[in-house]
Amino acid sequence: VFRISPVEPWRIVRTRLRASGVVPGIVEGGGQPAGYFTGATGITIYRGDAMPDLKGMAIVGDVGSNLVHRKKLIPDGVGFQAVRVDEATEFVRSKDIWFRPVQFANGPDGCLHILDMYRETIEHPKSLPPEIKQHLDLTSGRDRGRLYRVTPAGGVAPRPSDLEALPSGELVQFLGHPNAWHRETASRLVYERLTRGDPGVEIPLANYFTESESPLGRLHVLRAVHAGPQLDPKLAGHFAFRALTDPDAGVRQHGVLLSERHLDDSYIVRKLIMATTDPDLGVRYQLAFTLGELPVEVRILTLLRLLEQDGGDRWIRIAALSSLNAGAGEVLALLLKEEAFLTRAEAGEVMTPLARIIGRQKRSGDVGTVLRAIELLPGNLPGVVQQLIPELAAGNPRAMRMHLGATLERILLKARAAAEDAKTPEFDRAAAMRLMRFYPWGEVGELLTEAIDPHQPAEVQRAAIDVFQTYAAMDPIKVLLEQWQRLSPAVRRDAEEVVCARTDGALALLSCLEAGSIQPTDITPGRLQLLQASKDADVKARAAALQSKLGVSSRQAIVEQYRDALNRRGDVERGRAVFRKTCAVCHKLENFGYELGPNLATIKNRGPEAIVLNVLDPNREVNPQYQSYLAVTSDGLTHTGMIQSETATAVTLSRGENKAETILRSEIEDLRSTGLSLMPEGLEKDIDVAALADLLAYLEVVK
Repeated sequence: VFRISPVEPWRIVRTRLRASGVVPGIVEGGGQPAGYFTGATGITIYRGDAMPDLKGMAIVGDVGSNLVHRKKLIPDGVGFQAVRVDEATEFVRSKDIWFRPVQFANGPDGCLHILDMYRETIEHPKSLPPEIKQHLDLTSGRDRGRLYRVTPAGGVAPRPSDLEALPSGELVQFLGHPNAWHRETASRLVYERLTRGDPGVEIPLANYFTESESPLGRLHVLRAVHAGPQLDPKLAGHFAFRALTDPDAGVRQHGVLLSERHLDDSYIVRKLIMATTDPDLGVRYQLAFTLGELPVEVRILTLLRLLEQDGGDRWIRIAALSSLNAGAGEVLALLLKEEAFLTRAEAGEVMTPLARIIGRQKRSGDVGTVLRAIELLPGNLPGVVQQLIPELAAGNPRAMRMHLGATLERILLKARAAAEDAKTPEFDRAAAMRLMRFYPWGEVGELLTEAIDPHQPAEVQRAAIDVFQTYAAMDPIKVLLEQWQRLSPAVRRDAEEVVCARTDGALALLSCLEAGSIQPTDITPGRLQLLQASKDADVKARAAALQSKLGVSSRQAIVEQYRDALNRRGDVERGRAVFRKTCAVCHKLENFGYELGPNLATIKNRGPEAIVLNVLDPNREVNPQYQSYLAVTSDGLTHTGMIQSETATAVTLSRGENKAETILRSEIEDLRSTGLSLMPEGLEKDIDVAALADLLAYLEVVK
């Protein structure tokens, strides 16, 4: 952000104390005391009519920087992208460090109103160390406050504001007023009259809904008649039916939602089913949710059409899957019969979550339905189909093989032939290799060992290593450690996760490090730190001893060694290559890499020093969003990654290359933060001073 107020001396001192480790706390902004959001407050969409150029923009206060920021919202599928409007400045900014814009409102005059808390210090007392707090009066300004009004240069015309005195026929006309305050006030008053049973409201509402050219006005009518408990349900259903064919997509979307109250009306149900062909994605998005309220026999075929048509949209997929309970197996089996669908890019994104749901539900009938559909597919199974089978197994492949017998056995024989055949396309062969988890180690150990040979395609190697983790015996771990030096960096990273997920595997790796058969440079940076967070005392102690023996340099010393990169002129093309080799595992730029960590295109606003600090000392400033966690599950495995999402029943951990694991809470014995950033320490092993200068040059120009 671009403040013009002077940075408070205490803020500068606090940053210096935190950066030097004298006091605890996050070192924000890469060691800079200001220039970034410290807390977004009062987020408000301007919906007045006094300033048309501002309409629809998001207004955000930053009380710490004494400014008001704005963003333009650009439609993006069913959501929006927020884009900065002001270059190197802000919508409102003040030189007064007491200016604290905490809230905003759309007023009856059509203008934007700003609530200024007006205090000397706005920070929470706990964010201030005692050394600083003793010099500040944290109550200074508690008896003050200001209200500002942002108006157009020419002023504003007076507006009627006493709507309560209007008769209902006139009041409903304000439901389509261009100013949000008038619309919302009229809507509230209409609702109050409906709840009182005022007989003079229904006819004006019906006439307005038919005649109004304002989509927002029609929308307010639709919501009002569904909120008023005194209204005839059949009349409300009539409004909902009319809304389903409204010319405005927003009204149709709300019509679909409110139709959930009228599913006893066969005409409305038929209209809902027809909405799968609605030209607006938002309407179809709401339909995907609403279908969950329909009987299963109606829901299945309609959801199938939606998934075939809109399965490429992530939000449609999520909505559709949320509406599937009973019938998931039938939907997936029907999709498998669509030959054209199986060749589409989004086929895996649609079918894999479906298979996962079926596997978690443990409905053997659904699993059998899907397996029979797979068996009927002609020729070699495409990889996108093979990758469904482990999901159906829900983490217990050999038990599934035991209970589903002949059908699964015939599928596995096809898969094994594809896995052994070097002529099989790489993606299909990798998917087939992953199905080897259904066999005991004794039957496929030799095949899997051959599959991690460096001469094999990388994806085939990684697929084989993915299977290694399904075996409890030590034989697979021994194979990985014996082959360690021959594995490429990406494949070795996967092997390391498999080995360290088990206590006996972690101990075996530590033994190799102690004996020198594996060098510290052959494991990922930060691995020893992660092992020191283990619940196993032996693993923790031996990892700490190794770290101490290696004499790891202090992070600050390494940062100082690399400071010369700030003064060098880097090469953008070489910097792009550094990014793609070292950073793309967790970051995405120019459509290359994985969006796991923060967007590096925005970090340049914090300056090159902040970049150097974050690359070389990532644990100095750890955003809780990007902290690494350890999850120990009931099968004794340890899973690592940052928490990508949580539900009441499951936690999803993500790590490099956006590899995600969803773990049921019922299977978690221990979940705790390591206190470390997902970004590892030790990247200086891969990036020298010149390479860092090149990376800085690239990040400076990339967008």
